[in-house]
Amino acid sequence: MSSQLPSKTDIGAYPIASGLSLEWLYNGRVLIFTWTSINRETIDAFAEAYRTLLSTWDASEPFHQLNDLRFEGFNFTPYLRHAVQQVISESLQRGVHGCVANVVQPGLSMRVVQFFLHALSFMPNNKAELFTDYDKAVAWLVSQLEDEPQSQR
Repeated sequence: MSSQLPSKTDIGAYPIASGLSLEWLYNGRVLIFTWTSINRETIDAFAEAYRTLLSTWDASEPFHQLNDLRFEGFNFTPYLRHAVQQVISESLQRGVHGCVANVVQPGLSMRVVQFFLHALSFMPNNKAELFTDYDKAVAWLVSQLEDEPQSQR
């Protein structure tokens, strides 16, 4: 993965690694990770990109993210679970708050992700939701943006 990630003002999807791209929407207020593979290289690239973003994130700004995981063959593997737990822990340690929408296909993997999200202990200023419809996930994130205090826009 390139250490150079797109800025919040860049338009379009930016490939991070084989099977993973990053895109900013709503003037850099929503980050979208689009997954098309779940191998270790892709998971490692996600964790590295997340840490890079986190290292410069202003903790007073909400962090809104969408994970599009609707590709055929998605599986919430132990390796992915561990990587997600690590980046969540690091986010919380830095005081970063916000919302995460996860979009998956209906099925067993959806149930596993749902169980994982319920098992996480999010801080009061953090929300995570699971969707099977991309447009509904985006609408939910936009509603969260609209609920932000004016000073955080």
